[in-house]
Amino acid sequence: MRRHMSDDNEITSIKTKSNKELSYDANSGRFFETPDEVACDPIRGDEYCALDEETGKRIRLTLEEKERIYLDSIQSYYYSGRELLKQGEFDLLKEDLQWNGSPVVVLNRKEARFLSAQQAYLKGQPVMEDEEFDALKKELKEEKSKIAGE
Repeated sequence: MRRHMSDDNEITSIKTKSNKELSYDANSGRFFETPDEVACDPIRGDEYCALDEETGKRIRLTLEEKERIYLDSIQSYYYSGRELLKQGEFDLLKEDLQWNGSPVVVLNRKEARFLSAQQAYLKGQPVMEDEEFDALKKELKEEKSKIAGE
């Protein structure tokens, strides 16, 4: 076991039986298999990390934070046509969520139909009547779908 300081954070690292390094960050209370500087590196990293606009440093996120960003990005795109993330960032985020087994990256048929109808409506080419859309939205809300909003 070794300890080191990283930007005022104490990190404790241990080697696992499979000779992987596992790190624990006491400030965030989280375990990591890959050090932040590697995981969040745009070239070497394979994890979606946020960018702190003040410091320019990349910030590691929890799974829940990544899921919220993903859902916000999808809803923004389908509701208003605005892209919150660049395509490459969105793809990395989606891949990261898939590798972590997140259910939010897998839409069911109703959710896909709902988002498709929303996008078509915004383009001025509705594919269903308002009543049908409202019923679908209500159904998704009753099923507690995150796609239909709160």
